[in-house]
Amino acid sequence: MNRVVNFDFPTDNPENAKHFFSEIFGWKFTEWLNEEYWLIETGDKHKQGINGSMIRRRHEQQMSSIMVQVENIDLVLSRIQAEGGEVVFPKKVVPKVGYIAYFKDPENNVICIMEFDVSAK
Repeated sequence: MNRVVNFDFPTDNPENAKHFFSEIFGWKFTEWLNEEYWLIETGDKHKQGINGSMIRRRHEQQMSSIMVQVENIDLVLSRIQAEGGEVVFPKKVVPKVGYIAYFKDPENNVICIMEFDVSAK
């Protein structure tokens, strides 16, 4: 079974967003690789829940999404299309992390899929 492993949302003002979510929920933000991308620690890793990430908005249509971990991203992308989904951001390498892609389901929700692979280049 494939699990939700992350959530991601864009921001136009990272400092405001970090302050807001830190004050409201106590979340901790750590910038990742100077890419205007922050990892979000949402709580004790020994309790139920997931962590997330925040990215500086790259384009007007960018929206929040969830990330589902998959074993074989190519297979899942082909199954998505066969079942009426649409790939909106094709497979891309995230060096030393894995492969990422985004799709729309038949209800127009954008969802991210990730195949983790530390050997990805």
